[in-house]
Amino acid sequence: MSHLLLAEARKVRARALRACDDGHAIRRVLFTDRDAEVRAAAARRLAELGGEEGWLLEALEDRS
Repeated sequence: MSHLLLAEARKVRARALRACDDGHAIRRVLFTDRDAEVRAAAARRLAELGGEEGWLLEALEDRS
């Protein structure tokens, strides 16, 4: 399933993140994906898995 993290379509990558439990793969998406919405989905998924990326979720809510 992690091969879908490399899909061309943004929606497919975001959907694959919701099913992914591999923290390393999710971090890779977070730091390398070209789409901001996919990177945000990666940050949310890491937080769900108990990662230490809570500060990223706060930054997502900041509209300044």
